[in-house]
Amino acid sequence: MTSRAIETPSVASSAPTGLTRAEAERRLARYGRNEVAPPRPTPPPPPGTGAAA
Repeated sequence: MTSRAIETPSVASSAPTGLTRAEAERRLARYGRNEVAPPRPTPPPPPGTGAAA
């Protein structure tokens, strides 16, 4: 089993005054927008289970 280091942004740069514009843009480019993914569609029930679609 291989352990991987997790890269986390420095908290010190964001508190208490907030990120600089440059740092915010860098993080946006690297990590993307902070959005929740839409839910996946529910798959149909397996055949023969008696469940109606």
